[in-house]
Amino acid sequence: MPPTSSRVWTSATRSAQITLHAIVKRLQPSVAQQRLKALVARLAQVTGDLTIQKQRKSTVADAETSPASTRSLFCSSVRAADLKGEIASLIDDDPLWACLDQVFGSVKGPAYS
Repeated sequence: MPPTSSRVWTSATRSAQITLHAIVKRLQPSVAQQRLKALVARLAQVTGDLTIQKQRKSTVADAETSPASTRSLFCSSVRAADLKGEIASLIDDDPLWACLDQVFGSVKGPAYS
């Protein structure tokens, strides 16, 4: 499925495509696939939390709560980066997933022309 003009392909999208393929083929997901699915779900949660924290930080004018908001935002950003690294590592460790990642990354659609 080529990307559409409003869709950006990320590791999360690629891993979702791989997971969907396994469901269609009615394969039992491996432990690594289950971990990948859990990591992608957690990354979505952390990304949502980051959005909310950024909105809260922009509305905080109090000098006492601003540092706490900044620390919370930093911790969530670090966690999101860690999750992205773990997802990329799982994809790179499996030969099939690495091959699919390379193929998906090479597909060009209307958004890239």
